[in-house]
Amino acid sequence: MTGRVLPQVLKAVGISVPVTLIWLEWGRAAYGSLFATLSIPIFGFLGLPEVLPEGTRDRFIGYLPFLIMMVVTPRMSHVRRFAGIVIGFVAIFFLQMFFVYMSHRAGVIGGQMNVQEVYVAMLPVLLLCDAFPFVLWIVFAKDFVREITAKVFENAGQ
Repeated sequence: MTGRVLPQVLKAVGISVPVTLIWLEWGRAAYGSLFATLSIPIFGFLGLPEVLPEGTRDRFIGYLPFLIMMVVTPRMSHVRRFAGIVIGFVAIFFLQMFFVYMSHRAGVIGGQMNVQEVYVAMLPVLLLCDAFPFVLWIVFAKDFVREITAKVFENAGQ
């Protein structure tokens, strides 16, 4: 088993480290600008021109674990992998728009709420944003997840 797991772990680390460094050095700022460019008109179209994605880009790292898991998942067809990444990125983008909207709402109400109340109001959205990339991966890698889960339960029963 170690002979099969170690190469996957090394592959994940080998992809994670450079992708994370690129994100931190350049990608976060570039994506923040792209997100603003795309989301501001969408918020305007939805009748929410006052919602501006300011200061939220540090929360938008969810693309990285999703991308890395999609790339390193074994036995996934190239079509499923590519389609999953594209669909997943779009879904993550719209979830991030929801995060910005909820942050705006909490900030608007924030004049009447203390910091703890704002945090409690935002906690479900924060948890959703953090868990969503993993849930998406499970959806696209369902065969792999099913296979691994079956092996875990099979080994637990022995």
